[in-house]
Amino acid sequence: MTLVLLGHSTGGAAALETLWDYPAGIDRAVLLAPLLAPRRFALTSTFARISSAFFPSGPIPGPRQGYLCFDRMPFEWVKSLSRWRSGLPRRPILDTPILVVQGAKDRNVDPVGNVRALSAVAPRAEVRILAGRGHVLLDRAAAQEETLAAIEGFIDGRGR
Repeated sequence: MTLVLLGHSTGGAAALETLWDYPAGIDRAVLLAPLLAPRRFALTSTFARISSAFFPSGPIPGPRQGYLCFDRMPFEWVKSLSRWRSGLPRRPILDTPILVVQGAKDRNVDPVGNVRALSAVAPRAEVRILAGRGHVLLDRAAAQEETLAAIEGFIDGRGR
């Protein structure tokens, strides 16, 4: 039986941690728009560092996509993500086969920055950029079909 780990957005970052913690236990991983290079993150993390002395959370900057939207972002979460991202260059290279599916019109995560950040820790990852798609890749029928087809091909070994 093949064990495939799947993570979306923050779950993609958690999936990477799982791959580092259990490298022999997972056969393949699928990361959907993993949160490696959030847009406007320098501004967001600076705002979180300063504001966290006064408030536990703050408004989310920029447009929101999909159905899992919140009006406020916990500052401790932003600071934790910042610390995690700064440690990525020191992490070991991952050998597990990884598929990254990313929407070209993602307004939450920078697709180019994501691929660059991921290539530092998983240089052999297969990347699929879906034209016209945003951050949430499984919420609309057409995006679902494209995403699931990419995942199925990867799991069945029809990738690349």
